[in-house]
Amino acid sequence: MANGIYQMRIQPFLTPEKRYAGLILTFDDVTELKALEEKLNIIASFTRHDVKNKLTTIKGTLYLMKSVLTANSGAGKYLEKIATATEAIDRILDVAKIYHLIGSQKLEMIDAGQAFDDAASLFPDLKGVKVQNEVKGLQVLSDQVLSVLFSNLIENTLKYGEKTTQIKVYFKEQPNFVELIYEDDGVGITFEEKEKLFQKGYGKGTGYGLYLIKKACKIYGWAIKEAGEPGKGVKFVMTIPLQKTSIPAKNNT
Repeated sequence: MANGIYQMRIQPFLTPEKRYAGLILTFDDVTELKALEEKLNIIASFTRHDVKNKLTTIKGTLYLMKSVLTANSGAGKYLEKIATATEAIDRILDVAKIYHLIGSQKLEMIDAGQAFDDAASLFPDLKGVKVQNEVKGLQVLSDQVLSVLFSNLIENTLKYGEKTTQIKVYFKEQPNFVELIYEDDGVGITFEEKEKLFQKGYGKGTGYGLYLIKKACKIYGWAIKEAGEPGKGVKFVMTIPLQKTSIPAKNNT
């Protein structure tokens, strides 16, 4: 076989009587496809970086214009619309970056507690919300997107929790799996919303946050559901097979 990148497919070989007789191995040369994929990834990264820089310039200019045109309420109204559109573009680029990362990294054992701390550190103003991290030392098979997953949940809590005073992340060990749980004590999610929660395009922001979270969990081999009680906060339960975790010794009884 020549040097290159090959993708192997395995199919069962059946006799005319539909009896299993062995396996069929097929090797597809995906060298050119992988090279093209790498080029597109590089282009996408540079494009997001350049657009982000331009957005920073626009935001700075808007700030200065607002300070100059404070006396002109009419102009201020239009500047606010531009600022809102700019923030929306910024969020879309962030979602694109997350989408790009999902499935592109090698899965490894990640400290869930550290991933959560990294996510929480991105929010200098938690609006008085207390954060309780009880998963330090819990190793889970995932990648760096896990921090993004947590930051998305935290952002949703701060934006839509309304009366939130606490965010808590913890885990429960079950016979064959571990439940990694993120919850808050905000307004929660209505039963009507629960049915559409993880659908692409559904939501109050870009509509992709929770959809991408579920996609990441699927790649990890996890399941995720929202089990909170409406009016009493959200409760996202991530079910992780036991073989994909390493539980801290002090909790491993």
